[in-house]
Amino acid sequence: MMPQIYLGNSCIFLRAPEPNDAQYIYDCENYTENWHSGKISSPISMATIEQHIENSANDIFTTKQFRFIIVQKGNKKIVGIADIYDYDPLHMRAAVGIIIFPEENKKQGFASQTLILLKKYCFDFLRLHQIYCEIADNNKASIALFTKANFLKSGTKKNWINTVNGFIDVSYYQCFEN
Repeated sequence: MMPQIYLGNSCIFLRAPEPNDAQYIYDCENYTENWHSGKISSPISMATIEQHIENSANDIFTTKQFRFIIVQKGNKKIVGIADIYDYDPLHMRAAVGIIIFPEENKKQGFASQTLILLKKYCFDFLRLHQIYCEIADNNKASIALFTKANFLKSGTKKNWINTVNGFIDVSYYQCFEN
């Protein structure tokens, strides 16, 4: 019997992207401060974002990824985006990522609440064996967030991201099902 999963708690809920979320996603994806992970190096068009939202109607089993919109309960304000990507059903693993945006939404517990819900979804619903993330070694807030949620550092890519201040390492963190 498939477990019933509610992707929410008293603080937030996670939902699929809707067409009217396109501007928020556009602003978030094109905010250059969010490019620190090294995966994005140029602006993303509104057309690309709208196409992604349209394709999100496909489930994770088809696309191997899924994006959630993080919504604050009560006022229903969007406070961020959570991604599950690199989904591998054979090896029962996936990567996760969270962006809280804009800055005024940070340090309010939204990321930690989101990570709790993502873990529940990944382990209880998708029945994954592990989830992982990659974090730049200078991103102390993300390292603290994921280690507090029982992610263990398992490896480092040396000199992985080229910044104006020089190269920085990126580390892998893994969390295994309980």
